[in-house]
Amino acid sequence: LLAAEPSIDLAPEERAWIRDNPTIRVGAYHLPPFQFRKDGEPNGYLVDLFEALCRQVDIEPVFSFHSFLELKEKVRSAEMEAALGFSVNEEHARDMLFSEHASYVKWGIYTHFDNTAEVDREWLKGRTIASFEGFGLETVIRQLVPDARFVIADDFAGMFRLVADGKADAVIAEVNSAEYTLEDIYITTIVRRGILNVENEMNQ
Repeated sequence: LLAAEPSIDLAPEERAWIRDNPTIRVGAYHLPPFQFRKDGEPNGYLVDLFEALCRQVDIEPVFSFHSFLELKEKVRSAEMEAALGFSVNEEHARDMLFSEHASYVKWGIYTHFDNTAEVDREWLKGRTIASFEGFGLETVIRQLVPDARFVIADDFAGMFRLVADGKADAVIAEVNSAEYTLEDIYITTIVRRGILNVENEMNQ
């Protein structure tokens, strides 16, 4: 079967680039339900969306998964033509061009269910917050809550285990990813007690 003509209006130089580059390398890191591997295959909302976009321009994505820090370095060294799941900020903009529209991210504050208080930025002051190496939000949290302490987990799921084990007071994480992860690792003692509106807080 002949490939269909791209359904997106492309400039001649863009069509020429696609003819010369029928496949592109796409990097991702584990961030369910947006991007993750299932039975060795790429899955998730962002993966599905990117595959649909590629079909419209008749190009084949080749996905590979890495740690967040490894992927940042691969983007910086031009080993990837595209990468998924990066926030729009000054650091990333030095190495990337972003899509015109970015998604709003809802950041939840998760604590042990024994804590019944509603939590906010003020509550976080002086608390111990779980993070992991390369966690993009940690830099922002340090700006918003400069007197918070941090304890480092092995990975995203490990942050919730630290709170469950009493080694951290809170996790701040994207709500969909957090809820998916808590269900996936069968932790029922961690609950969302608040929302951190990062954009509004940074503008205050």
